[in-house]
Amino acid sequence: MAVLYQNKIAEALSGIDASAKAAMTKACYAARSQILKNLSGTRSGITYKVPGTDTTYTASAPGEYPAVATGHLKQTITMALATEGGALVGLIGTPLDYGLYLEKKGPQHGGREWLRPSFVQAHSAIMAALGDPWHIERQKQESGFDKGSIQGDAEWGE
Repeated sequence: MAVLYQNKIAEALSGIDASAKAAMTKACYAARSQILKNLSGTRSGITYKVPGTDTTYTASAPGEYPAVATGHLKQTITMALATEGGALVGLIGTPLDYGLYLEKKGPQHGGREWLRPSFVQAHSAIMAALGDPWHIERQKQESGFDKGSIQGDAEWGE
């Protein structure tokens, strides 16, 4: 009797990588979708004229997401996957300095936080996307762990 050994580790790792990339892409889409939703709609601030046009727009009031005057910020929200220190990460944001200014400046200085609150709102969808390929939520429930007992589930870095 002969035993045939076939090493399928590379194939398995490739499948895991593909699943992880698909899950991270789905999570990034969920976050980006929430960002675009938050950058849409009407605002309740002062009405201004868009420079160089006859069009007006209503600025955001403190506590609101930034208003869309030209749509440039909204149009530049991109996402990408990268590897940092061996870990797969999803990157979402804008290359515009204006986006960082809005996020980091206080409302009294014209800032309107838009990125972090969008991620907080999309948290459930992001976690569902990341857990989906391996049915992580179901495994937690079956093992007796509840969502609150897993460290990091609802924590967001600064």
